[in-house]
Amino acid sequence: MCLGDRACDGEAEPAALTTYRIALREPLEEVRAQAGGDSGALVGHHESHAGDGVVECAPSVIDCRRATVVPIVPPAAGDPNVEQDQREFRLAPDGRHVALSQVRRTASGRPTGVGIVGRLARHGDAYHVEDARVVATDGELKGFTPDGQAVTFARFLNAFEAGNPDVVEVDLRSGRESRLTSALDWDEDVDFSPTPHKGRRWMVVGSARTTGLLETFSQIRRPPFIEEGVPALPFAAFTARNPEIAEPWLVDEHDTRGSYTGQPLAPGAIAAGWDAKPNFRWKPDGTAVLFWQQQVRGTRTRVVVAHLPERTPAQRGPARPAPTPSWAPPVAGHVPPDPRPVAHHAGKISGSIDITRRSSPLPPFESLLEVTYTNYSDEPGFVLNGVERSHHGKPGLYGAPSRYSADLAVSGRHSGHLTANNVLIQPNAIAGTIESELDGRHLSLGPLP
Repeated sequence: MCLGDRACDGEAEPAALTTYRIALREPLEEVRAQAGGDSGALVGHHESHAGDGVVECAPSVIDCRRATVVPIVPPAAGDPNVEQDQREFRLAPDGRHVALSQVRRTASGRPTGVGIVGRLARHGDAYHVEDARVVATDGELKGFTPDGQAVTFARFLNAFEAGNPDVVEVDLRSGRESRLTSALDWDEDVDFSPTPHKGRRWMVVGSARTTGLLETFSQIRRPPFIEEGVPALPFAAFTARNPEIAEPWLVDEHDTRGSYTGQPLAPGAIAAGWDAKPNFRWKPDGTAVLFWQQQVRGTRTRVVVAHLPERTPAQRGPARPAPTPSWAPPVAGHVPPDPRPVAHHAGKISGSIDITRRSSPLPPFESLLEVTYTNYSDEPGFVLNGVERSHHGKPGLYGAPSRYSADLAVSGRHSGHLTANNVLIQPNAIAGTIESELDGRHLSLGPLP
């Protein structure tokens, strides 16, 4: 059995069944598995051509007596700027369209992830992704919404606030992006309930919320200009504290607000030695969520079914065809754009941010980024002053080493600070300590591991 890409990339497959029956503070919703019901085919990872394939079953997926794995040829894989031709393949609810991510280099040579949507078609002894188009850049495509009319896309850098990876929803008809997650820590995998509950959409999010990891950096809320100089920060947390990064949380469509952070679906699991792994999938009637776990200090794995007893079983109508994103550029020949450098940014309420870039005097780093805040405010009562700077190199896919320092102060109705002194940040480690405090909530990040 294969529960999503991460369960299949050389890791042991789930072998045992654990059932949680949770009395939830909030109602829960569904997500669909990547299988075509009675259609006779499903998409999954397979160690063959391009790593992914379609399992063709006869007489059906439900009754698969004869199975054949037919490889999927990723689109435009021969383009010269392609570093990784496929990852995170996802099947649309209509069973005909697929989504995936590729890693491509920008004009400057910076590697970045692009999200692609196309139509799956068999030609000869392989499936091909036709009319493949780039619907999002600088991140990783995570899947389709239950109605197949949009996709979810995770951005680990340059999302909304500094140090805060988040997920957006991309409308396939218009290209409009909407923010989905807002917790001040790592958010990545999102799976929506199949039907609304109490008039709202619900979703399961793989999140590090409440851990205080990246929130150390992000609770002093500000635009993500400094991330250009600390591109390895989120990946250092991901690598060194991986079991805490993507635990499943149930939240409504508005996500965090005030003291509301949602409902954990595997409470106490990490303390008991089990780490939840995406992808998360809803039971089609919306009454349970399926995922898997691996031992934090071991190799055993298990399947988990989180039952949602407050939910009434729901039925969903037939899937609508996924729209063709005609507004999006074809993937063939696509070169992702480099970010446009910003030198000055005015606050919505007061003050400004000034961003300077110059060569670093500190070997072996190439560049020095300095971000200065002068009475900067985007929200009432949250005024930011101070400087943060970073010596950094040219980033790879998971960032680059940097030396980070900060002395920021928050005033107004809120009070707080962010401090760091020559902290070395690498894609898998942090040497030194970043500290912050906001309205009495003190957090620290590092050293890691």
